[in-house]
Amino acid sequence: MMNATMPNYGKRRSNSGRNSRRHCYISADFCRSIVGECLCTFFFMIIVCGVDLNWNNSDDVVSEQMPDTLRIAITLGFAVTTLIQCFEHISGAHMNPAVTMSMMIMQHTGVAKGLLYMVAQTLGASLAVVLMHGFLPISIQGSMGFPVWSDKVSPHQALGVESTLTFILVFTILASQDPRRHLAGLVALPVGVAFLTNTLWAYEFTGASMNPVRTLPSAVLISNNDKTWLYIFEIYLLGPFLGSLAASIIYKYIFDPNTGSSIRSGNSTFFDCDDHMVDMVGLQTISSHANESSA
Repeated sequence: MMNATMPNYGKRRSNSGRNSRRHCYISADFCRSIVGECLCTFFFMIIVCGVDLNWNNSDDVVSEQMPDTLRIAITLGFAVTTLIQCFEHISGAHMNPAVTMSMMIMQHTGVAKGLLYMVAQTLGASLAVVLMHGFLPISIQGSMGFPVWSDKVSPHQALGVESTLTFILVFTILASQDPRRHLAGLVALPVGVAFLTNTLWAYEFTGASMNPVRTLPSAVLISNNDKTWLYIFEIYLLGPFLGSLAASIIYKYIFDPNTGSSIRSGNSTFFDCDDHMVDMVGLQTISSHANESSA
């Protein structure tokens, strides 16, 4: 009798255990997004290495500096636009750990997924650099995507340039994804134009990297550079992350209406009222004057 009336706690625990285990799995979409991010960054670095090839076999490119800059900017701008259009619905097409960090700050991407994205981006970029280095003749290989900052600017100035470049790029991404925009789904074109513009004005300063995995794999695996490693990490690793962090915080806490538009106390909102509240205040003022005149 007792066994018939007592609840079966053991069975409940086993069922709940099975249910919890049933929900602890990695979905196919999650795996596809990781693979897509790796593949997207791989193709981006293939284009970065390809546009940097030295087909003229000449070190004197001063006379062709502006055409080369224009060609690189247009190529990479269109490459970013195309890859975002192809992979945005799969992984978001970050192609950049600094962009992934921004998506984590904005809570568009989870921490675990964001860290896996960074690993996938590093793997894809490294494979592209190694592949291009192995298949291309040594005589035409340039820096394989490794940007070199100008001797006319100090490393700290180069850090500021890379931070500014990444700020503009990340802010453009966040603004393009804002659901308040009429064309919120149109991300590829403005981000590609921002990348092109940044490359045009800053290529002579730092090579306009804006992306740690664009720079570090080629610096570690391939390029024989004579720069100090401390400055390389300062400019091309710290710079993009600082710019992304600043853009994310400013957009999230100043321009995002869900987090930073007003100061709330309970159900009331200060410094912010809609049209209905303004009309109610106006009606109350009119009615009070009417009562005073009738009295």
